[in-house]
Amino acid sequence: MPTWEPALLETIQQRLAHYLGPLAKILVQRAARQATSADDLCRLLAEHLVTAQDKAHFLRDNGMSA
Repeated sequence: MPTWEPALLETIQQRLAHYLGPLAKILVQRAARQATSADDLCRLLAEHLVTAQDKAHFLRDNGMSA
C-alpha cells in the first residue's frame, strides 16, 4: 500500500466533494486504504458517481482518461 501525500488526497477529496459533498472525505479515506496507485484510487472513487458523464469529468480532472 502506498504512502499517500496529504496534499494529493486533499485535492482528490475536493474534486470528489464537487459531486458528493462531505461524504467525499470518508470515501477518500476508505479508498486510500485499498488503492495501490493514484490512478487506482481515482477509479475506485469514480465508482461512487452516478452518471457516466460525472465519472468521466472526475477522472479527467484527476489527469486520467475515462
